[in-house]
Amino acid sequence: MALLFPTELFMARHYGLALGFFTPLIMLMTALAAPADPLALLRDRAIDTLIGVSAGIAAAIVVRKRQPASSGGCPAS
Repeated sequence: MALLFPTELFMARHYGLALGFFTPLIMLMTALAAPADPLALLRDRAIDTLIGVSAGIAAAIVVRKRQPASSGGCPAS
């Protein structure tokens, strides 16, 4: 639970730093709930992270390509 405080502290301001606390917290909670091979958990976490990053980058590219249509005319004076 000691990892929960810095996770919440940095989540709003610096998400990357918060993940440094969040990932070990989740790993420990998972190990307590359903013990499994730590390397398998790390592999699964890395795959999930790559999927999330790919989806975020794809969404950013799609949103950025959408440009508002310009009126094309000169303002009246």
